[in-house]
Amino acid sequence: MFRPKRAGRVKIADIRQAYRGWCNERGLDPLPDPEIGHALSAFSSVGLRRHGEGADAVIVGMEWNRDAPSLTARPRPTDV
Repeated sequence: MFRPKRAGRVKIADIRQAYRGWCNERGLDPLPDPEIGHALSAFSSVGLRRHGEGADAVIVGMEWNRDAPSLTARPRPTDV
């Protein structure tokens, strides 16, 4: 859902919202917010960094990949 872009910025709140929607569409329980935050820290292992705090926090170095196939088009594991 993302692609590298040096000056790109994606709001962490938007990532969280997209993740929750993805889980909801599949009937899955999303991780609690503290666990989502911990999972997002993995972005630093690929050269991305967090900037800001709270609702203003963003991940710098990437952007949404609007050309990527929608994750919602993929079947749920129980649909296979």
